[in-house]
Order: sequence, then C-alpha cells, then structure tokens
Amino acid sequence: MRLHLFLILPLVVCSVSLADEATHREAAVRVLEITKADAAMKSGFQAMIDPVLASMRQRGMPEAAAQEVKEAFSQWFTEEIKWEDIKPKMVEIYVQQFSEAELKELQAFYQTPTGQKAIEKLPIVMQQGANIGREYAQSKGQILQAKLKEIAEKYPPKKGQ
Repeated sequence: MRLHLFLILPLVVCSVSLADEATHREAAVRVLEITKADAAMKSGFQAMIDPVLASMRQRGMPEAAAQEVKEAFSQWFTEEIKWEDIKPKMVEIYVQQFSEAELKELQAFYQTPTGQKAIEKLPIVMQQGANIGREYAQSKGQILQAKLKEIAEKYPPKKGQ
C-alpha cells in the first residue's frame, strides 16, 4: 500500500502544479488582454519614432524624407513585428514578476474606471516623462562632455593606432 501511495503522490503533485501554472499563465494572458498590450506596443512604437524623426528634422532632414522614413518604419512594424510572437514572452515576464493572485488583483483594478484610465493615460505619462528626462539630460550634456574630454585627454591614443 505504501509503495502504491509513493508512486501516485508525485503524479498528483505534478498535475496540481501543472494546473496552477496553467491558471497562472491564463491570468497573465488576461491582464495583457485587459490592458490592450498589443495596441500599447504599437502606440509605444509610434511614441518612440516621433521624437527620432523630430531630431532628424532638426538636423536638416527634409520633411519629405522624414515622411518616407516614418512610412518605412510603419510598414516594417506592421509587416514584421507580430504581437503573437511577442505575447508568449510577455506572458512569461508577468508570470515571473507577479503571483497568480496579484495578476487577478491587477485584472480587477484594470476593469475599474480608474484602471481603464490608467491603461489610457500611463503610456502618455511614460512618454512625457521620458521626454522630460531626455531634455533634462541634454541640458546637462555639456558637463558630461567636459568630463569625457578630460578623460580622453588623460588617455591619448597610442601612436600607430
């Protein structure tokens, strides 16, 4: 009898942990669905490309060229970047970072009016915050350049290099 239990117990434990893992992954998938992560990925890409194009314009790129570059990026993104390829990796991140219970709490939150507003507004907040950080760092760039110049002068290239 003990041998029989010894053989069955690992199977029961294994099947319970597989079920737990499956529901944990399902909870992660549901959070991604509720937060419209696929659309957020696309809007995040758009938010990233616009400042790059603005910088290119400031450096003298003609508007027609900037529009062609934007179209090329958009076409590439649409044709080559597939949510279904990224989704399993995103699920894995959520499973690693959040317990199943926490994912269910996130689901509940994101279904509230405030959660829906967070889904809509947080990408804007993150983009604007990134812009502020980039602009601030650029305003301090001369200080960094001076320090880097000092280092470069301290270690001149060896002859023959």
